[in-house]
Amino acid sequence: MRNNEQGFSGARRQNDFRGQGQVERKLVREVNDQNYVEEAEKVILEMKQQRRDGKNNPEITTSKLRNLLSMTADIYNIVIHQNSDTLPEEIKARIEYLRVRFYYEAGREEGVKQLVEKAGLVEMLKNIKGSRKKYISFNRYMEALVAFHRFHGGKDI
Repeated sequence: MRNNEQGFSGARRQNDFRGQGQVERKLVREVNDQNYVEEAEKVILEMKQQRRDGKNNPEITTSKLRNLLSMTADIYNIVIHQNSDTLPEEIKARIEYLRVRFYYEAGREEGVKQLVEKAGLVEMLKNIKGSRKKYISFNRYMEALVAFHRFHGGKDI
């Protein structure tokens, strides 16, 4: 397995060490300009298939998913106008707060939690590390998740 900092397409497993001798494997996805559309569709189709198979994967509404997108879009609207490849400290802090908001929303609703985990959203936010390009890719990935959710029959409130 390669270092978590290295870019790649697709998904891979990352060790998450918990306690004495317990190792949990988490799915880590990294998106880029070439793969974000395919990755988003994979996530939505996997979640839909799990629901059809009767596995514990509750539905997430399009409205809830759009709320997550709205939070990312607020930052995106600032990032897109930045000239530097490295984001200013204020934007980095807002991205960190976005992680907190994603955790909060995931804690409130099981469907959001499933999406955040399966799509690797928190791990992606951690991996942005001040990169303008990575944040733009992340935002596009979020837009693609919303689009495919709706296209593949996502429900609204």
